[in-house]
Formats: sequence, structure tokens, C-alpha cells
Amino acid sequence: MLSITIDLVPLGKEEYKREIGKIIIANDGTGDYRIGNYKYKLTDDTGNITGELKGHERGKSVFHLLKDVLNKSVME
Repeated sequence: MLSITIDLVPLGKEEYKREIGKIIIANDGTGDYRIGNYKYKLTDDTGNITGELKGHERGKSVFHLLKDVLNKSVME
């Protein structure tokens, strides 16, 4: 499982940082060594977006997985 926290850091001052979003991406166990299938949940103060990403190529960077989840969840 991947857990990604998005923090707002006003003026770059860590002492004022606050969480403004979170992304959870979990393998659903139905893929194989080449292809992964995932469930995701995006949370911020506007609510939750949940869904599934099927057929992701495992050989790609973790950032490709994040991009694909964001594209699927926010762009649909």
C-alpha cells in the first residue's frame, strides 16, 4: 500500500505545516507479475474520491502509478 500525504507549508515554515490531502493506493491482489490492479482513495476537505485502476504496468515508476490514479480519479 502507498500512503501519500499532501502538506501545505506556509512560507516554507515547517512549524505551520498542515495536512490538506491524502492518497491511499492499494494493490487489490488480482494482477500478475506484469500488470497490477489497484484501489485508491483520495481525501481532502471537499470529501473522498474512491475508485479502481486496472491494468497498470508494474515496470514503470511509482510516479507513473500516482499519475495514472490522479488522471483517472480527477479527470473522470
